[in-house]
Amino acid sequence: MDFGHLAAARKNCGMLWTSRRRLHYTQLSDLNVNKQDQKRRYFRVPYPEAAKPPFEHDTGKTYKVVDISERGMKIDTAGDAELDIGMHVTGTVIFHDNTSVRVAGNVLRIDRDGAAIELANSLNVGNLLREQTFIRKKFPMFLMDKSRMG
Repeated sequence: MDFGHLAAARKNCGMLWTSRRRLHYTQLSDLNVNKQDQKRRYFRVPYPEAAKPPFEHDTGKTYKVVDISERGMKIDTAGDAELDIGMHVTGTVIFHDNTSVRVAGNVLRIDRDGAAIELANSLNVGNLLREQTFIRKKFPMFLMDKSRMG
């Protein structure tokens, strides 16, 4: 088998994906990606209100996860004064498939939407993909709203 065409395609393309055992390359220019519009370093999974998984803080308090990524998450603090910027937090996130993940990190920001936490260690991307699949199946229109992804 000659794979020379694959090497040539890789030079001009930025994304590789598979479908029905065929390799596909997508031109970055075809994606209409504006690097100035992309502000996030890591892919994140936003949650609809009815599907927010719990974050069980080690203090015993439980918060809802608003969104989560490999290296961060936002939790709904609902005006809770227990968290402060710079505070170290540890606890457990329980995903929809009942997988629980220990997380630790520091509070970066607190605003009306909740507290943004930078995680000390990366989360397993497989967990995030399973969560995204769950949301796509259970709430098919939710992720189509591009304003949630920004």
